[in-house]
Amino acid sequence: AKRVVVHRNEVIMREGEMYPRMYQVVRGVVRVEIVIGDKNVVVARMYASETFGDMSFLTGSAATATCLA
Repeated sequence: AKRVVVHRNEVIMREGEMYPRMYQVVRGVVRVEIVIGDKNVVVARMYASETFGDMSFLTGSAATATCLA
């Protein structure tokens, strides 16, 4: 495991791109957004101990949402 520090509003994963890793939130909040039409819509928030990126990591598929710090 490698610790990654990100700052507020920094993109961690971008919808449609490939990511060969998964993440765990250690502190703070991660905002999950998808594009609907021409708007970014917040669909979830993740908090400490939650993981994300696992589907892209395990299946080799593109990210289905954008995750921001």
